[in-house]
Amino acid sequence: MVSQIHIFMKDSLKNWSSKIEVPIRLERNDSWINPNTRLSCKYSPVVVSKKPTDDEIKVMQEVLKNRINICKELAKKRKQSDQVGWFSFIRGSRSHEPSLKSDNVPVIVISGGSAKKLAAELSKDYSLAWHPMNLRNEPLYLLVHSLDYDSYASALNEMIWQFRNMHLIGWNGGAMAGFGAARAAALAFADTLPYRPKRILMVDQDVVQTEDTRHTSPTVQNAIKRAHKETKKRSLDSGSAIQHEGNSRNIPSKNQRPIPEQAI
Repeated sequence: MVSQIHIFMKDSLKNWSSKIEVPIRLERNDSWINPNTRLSCKYSPVVVSKKPTDDEIKVMQEVLKNRINICKELAKKRKQSDQVGWFSFIRGSRSHEPSLKSDNVPVIVISGGSAKKLAAELSKDYSLAWHPMNLRNEPLYLLVHSLDYDSYASALNEMIWQFRNMHLIGWNGGAMAGFGAARAAALAFADTLPYRPKRILMVDQDVVQTEDTRHTSPTVQNAIKRAHKETKKRSLDSGSAIQHEGNSRNIPSKNQRPIPEQAI
């Protein structure tokens, strides 16, 4: 029997005369359930089985717009803290550079269980796209779960003191775990930075340095600026990267694939 989930959105928007109840019918994705085909749709365990009407789409867009505006207002009031919502953070003993401004583009790298591997790769050469030597003094934050923090601090101690733009950050989301939680923690952490950057980069730990992944490349920067301008979208999916405009991020793919990594 196919299980179905009904999510009901109730909203009394000012542009609508009455409350509208909009069901979104979801069903299990058989391709995801089958281990042999799951890889092709690993982020889609469910599918929308009923196409929403134009009115339903309009309501959902209004709800989304309202939530985005509320988050923007809350972000303006947020002060620097080691705790944001349900996330808390461990920071190294070195204070963050006071010279950083909102135009700086911090790089956030999510990692887990790879302390010794990264220590070896960072010490060997500058082949990783996010190596602190490749960032031209832009701040680098290596984000690891709080349970991994001590092992990373020990393995990377020499690198952190050698490169003043490199910082180790531990995150904790309580019962939340996994890459999705780590990505959410990265965004929450970015909101705690005192220099309030206009944009950030989220780079996979395995992305290697090529001309296509060099974050200072004018070609990469101009291409993304042009894409944002032409599409008028805050978020762009290039197939290998998700690029966001404003207070959001670029999330490159894995396995050392050369991709554009500049977030605008």
